[in-house]
Amino acid sequence: MTEIANKLLDWKPTLVEKVDDSGSTFLHYLAATPLEDAVRQLLERDTSTAYLSDCNGFFPIHVAASMGRRAVAIVLISHCNDMDELVDKEGRNFLHIAVQFDEPAIVEFVSRQPLLAKMMNARDYKGNTPLHLAVKFKNQKIVSLLLGNRRVHHSIINKDGLAPIDLAITQREQGLAGAQGPEDWIIQCLQRTGAVFALDDWTP
Repeated sequence: MTEIANKLLDWKPTLVEKVDDSGSTFLHYLAATPLEDAVRQLLERDTSTAYLSDCNGFFPIHVAASMGRRAVAIVLISHCNDMDELVDKEGRNFLHIAVQFDEPAIVEFVSRQPLLAKMMNARDYKGNTPLHLAVKFKNQKIVSLLLGNRRVHHSIINKDGLAPIDLAITQREQGLAGAQGPEDWIIQCLQRTGAVFALDDWTP
């Protein structure tokens, strides 16, 4: 595939800049695959398409994160060191996207990179951090990964006035009465880390 991609680009270099009806470029499609060598060779020719978003506001780094393509994400970051600043139409960086699409390998990778530390508490346009999204999607593994990182602030308040623990309790109250769910586990984890309520009238 890498050889084919190179031959295509040698034959028609402008192919790299072409977009389809979804706004996706050749790099968007490569970012969804495990072909990190092809991504590397494309970026060595030209990094500009790493900064083109599709109709959903997804940049290639968002696509890689949504598909759990850790090796591709590493290649993108190594060639373009500001990938952490790119956000989609909802103001979400690629860590938000990894949480949304349940890709813990990407979350774990980001959490181990000091240069990507600011992503850990970045807010989307609704004020949600990656931890808010992990709680929203009731993803116990990713909640655990995030809370295990000392850089994560566990009591940031979003634009609805909710800290992650408030969101977890809201979800528990919307669930089946008396049923033990992932929300209970998440609430206990947040309490153990010292998470602070934004609202005063909750009963944990």
